[in-house]
Amino acid sequence: MISTVIDQLAALRADTDALADMIHADDCDEIAICVKCKELVQKYPANPLLISNMIAFLQIAEHKEVCSTYETADVKKLLMESCATFLDDIDLQMERYYFMLHTDKHEKEARQFLADLKKDVQETLTP
Repeated sequence: MISTVIDQLAALRADTDALADMIHADDCDEIAICVKCKELVQKYPANPLLISNMIAFLQIAEHKEVCSTYETADVKKLLMESCATFLDDIDLQMERYYFMLHTDKHEKEARQFLADLKKDVQETLTP
């Protein structure tokens, strides 16, 4: 059983690393990224690592066809639900900060969120 979980984690890591490489490529193909995201969501439903990569991509997507398939409010809802579900996932919490700061245009709330997050991390790490 443990070896199966290890194999599944290795496959997840390989798939999300490949997705991140696609997203950060200089000549990224946004349509191909959407296809890959759809494939990975079916393979790894509600996975916080995948969700974090998807949200990061959706915030920078520029292709007309990609942008017309979702509303910013939907991305925000996905992000907020993910953060509420995976409270300890720092990547999702940071995506929330970036979304609030850059996409949602709530700079004051974003900076307060980051300050609160920093305080929580310091309290957690302090013995």
